[in-house]
Amino acid sequence: MLGQALLGYAVATDNSPIPRANIVWTTQSAEEVVSGADDGTFLIDLDEYPVRLSVSAIGYVAVEILVDEPQSTPLVIVLNELSVNVSQALVESKRSPTEWLPSLSNGGLYRGMKSLAIRPEAVLSVSGEVQARNIFSAIPGANIWESDAAGLQLGIGVRGLSPNRSAYLSIRQDGVPIAADPLGYPEAYYTPPLQMVEAISLVSGAAALQYGSQLGGLLNFQMKRWNGNDRVDLESLLSLTAYVPEDKEYRGNQHFALQASLPTSATSGLFIAIDNKTGTGWRSNGRFNSTTFHINGKQDISDVLTIREHVSYMTREEQQPGGLTEALFVSSPRMSTRNRNWFSIDWFVGGVGIDYQTSSSWKLNADLSTVIANRNSLGFLGTPDRIDFGGARGLISADFRSITWDLRGTRSWKNKVSGGFNALLIGSQGLRGDNRMRQGWANDSDDSDFTFIELLVGESSDTNFPNFQEALFAQGIIGASPRFSLTPGIRCEWIRTSMSGEYRAVATDLNGNFLEDSIFSTSDSRNRVVFLPGIGFSWKEGTTEVYGNAVRNFRAINFSDIQLTGLGVVVDPNISDEFGANFDLGIRRKTENFQVDLSAYCLFYRERIGLIPAVVPAPPPIFQKAIFLRKNLNDARTLGAELSVSKQFVLD
Repeated sequence: MLGQALLGYAVATDNSPIPRANIVWTTQSAEEVVSGADDGTFLIDLDEYPVRLSVSAIGYVAVEILVDEPQSTPLVIVLNELSVNVSQALVESKRSPTEWLPSLSNGGLYRGMKSLAIRPEAVLSVSGEVQARNIFSAIPGANIWESDAAGLQLGIGVRGLSPNRSAYLSIRQDGVPIAADPLGYPEAYYTPPLQMVEAISLVSGAAALQYGSQLGGLLNFQMKRWNGNDRVDLESLLSLTAYVPEDKEYRGNQHFALQASLPTSATSGLFIAIDNKTGTGWRSNGRFNSTTFHINGKQDISDVLTIREHVSYMTREEQQPGGLTEALFVSSPRMSTRNRNWFSIDWFVGGVGIDYQTSSSWKLNADLSTVIANRNSLGFLGTPDRIDFGGARGLISADFRSITWDLRGTRSWKNKVSGGFNALLIGSQGLRGDNRMRQGWANDSDDSDFTFIELLVGESSDTNFPNFQEALFAQGIIGASPRFSLTPGIRCEWIRTSMSGEYRAVATDLNGNFLEDSIFSTSDSRNRVVFLPGIGFSWKEGTTEVYGNAVRNFRAINFSDIQLTGLGVVVDPNISDEFGANFDLGIRRKTENFQVDLSAYCLFYRERIGLIPAVVPAPPPIFQKAIFLRKNLNDARTLGAELSVSKQFVLD
């Protein structure tokens, strides 16, 4: 019998959705495993009936049903809670710690893309000692940069790209941007504590069409939510990590976390969490104190309308011990030559979202969010081989203000001609940013006083960076047959970046006499339209899928590329945006207890920005000055292969 797409819901006995249920479907000629969405929905592309469904989820009794014919209404599958009385038990999760994203999920389209979803709680064996390398080891080829001993700052790079504050990835939390400025300063100083995270999704460069044009793709932290229970559930954690004492001084970290899931009505609830990390670090001069607060809510207004809200705030202050030369590291890796260097951030992310299922089979998702943040770095910024003799310390301060919106609609249907599965995603995104970056001098003490002595004293700058971005995008699934589909897409961005401010330039001769001491005004504005096309394919045979995609990428000039002064860096006035492209070709297979994904990729990177040593004219009697020139250096190409294998063992 000719089939069609089967839409269903996995729910508990109280009608609350069961997120990411595991569905194994079997027909006479095919078998496949799919994962449900966070709202309990699942969509299966079928070309024949009858089909047998085996549905399971952690904490629920698995059920099997036989569907003889296409359904005119969504199929509702009710799972009973698992309850067993035992005197003693060893509990193991049978759910894989990694999964692939389904073809359609929460307003996103992922068919034919390299994707991975990681569940931190299934990966960690010791929940109190959270290190990024433990979580992201499931990503083949990922380069994890841990700059502290307590998981405060995440730095992840993929496919040979720099891991510095994950600047080559579109970093999001519950689908909304959390970076300082997604367009002009995409560095992620804020990382949500992983105890608060339900899942981490990574999609390769093909995600550029839906989530912005970073070369590395999308990294999304899906936060935990109200669990649907009609009772208050509390979870607390306290952990201590101690290192071998240094100079008879205690070295270690302390971690306290508290989470609560509570109902506010029969169809709504809140998830509240607080996380605090303090410590002295493994090296000298490595103290830190970090506190994060998060709350999100969900209200099911009706069967077709859901409202979501979320607020996150993090404040952190840390003393930074500075770098070491190779000789210093060999002599004592725990030593520090800096006791006046400090770093602080205050980060607020808030937003509201709406999910609406129309009567015409369109599903609409809308999100409005804001980032209000500040970062400060203070201290002696010389290289590790230079001695800090005291005096005024360098201070770099940045304030970020941005509003973003994301509107998207998805629709899926059966292709009556080919028998394949069709889907369409259309959307619009926008950004309004207003940012200020200042560089100057602070007092000569050794405490964390992030106050300028006076702006524009010595080599210094004060610059504003307003920017604007609007994007329209569309992506679809064209089912050429029940097994083969194409996923074409396009994104069009209108971008305006501006800068205006003042900077002070000071030049002296070899005797310290002033040759130049002037204040200059600077301004610039750039407008451009960027088109990003892409296409992918998927061929499925049973539980095996061959996939591939190609997409163009874009990366705008960063504020830091054109603003900072006094560090021996000069910016090429002709510096321009960076472009690139990602190509993927892979094969993957998934069964109930085993999954494998093998792929090859090619990353093209054009007009890459970097530093090279150069000599520029200088006032007499110097005449020439050695500097580092920041400019578009060259084009790059990265080739590689990625392999991910997961096998679950059931021990008697």
